[in-house]
Amino acid sequence: MAKTRGGARNTSSQAQPPVEDLALTATTAIPGPTHPAPSEAASWSTSDEKKLIDVLIEHKAAAGDGCSFKAATFTAAEVALAALPLAKGGPKTAASCSNKWNALRRTFRVIQAIKSKSGWSWSDDHGASISLHSIFGIFQPHGE
Repeated sequence: MAKTRGGARNTSSQAQPPVEDLALTATTAIPGPTHPAPSEAASWSTSDEKKLIDVLIEHKAAAGDGCSFKAATFTAAEVALAALPLAKGGPKTAASCSNKWNALRRTFRVIQAIKSKSGWSWSDDHGASISLHSIFGIFQPHGE
């Protein structure tokens, strides 16, 4: 019996593999628990967003006054979006539909707050129209 690290004895009757076999072992996959590869994030086009909103409008009665949709509604949106061609990114899951809806709601609330403030303007075509010109006046670099 061979002595191993820490003074314990190796009671195994199997001999250690030759060094040549160790290289093969290092490149061979070791069985064990597998984890799915992280999926690619969903990429949302304007038509994807419109489809999501269309599905949510169809289910608006279930959302109540707070626009808090249930998981079943986002599953219905997932199914509806799966019918659209996937241009890029990962599939739109119920979770990504929920996340997108919450992001759209936050954006909407910011726009509503801007519209309600005196001195601020908002155009659905041009947004807040914030540019360097509107912030600093006419800017011309030196030498021009």
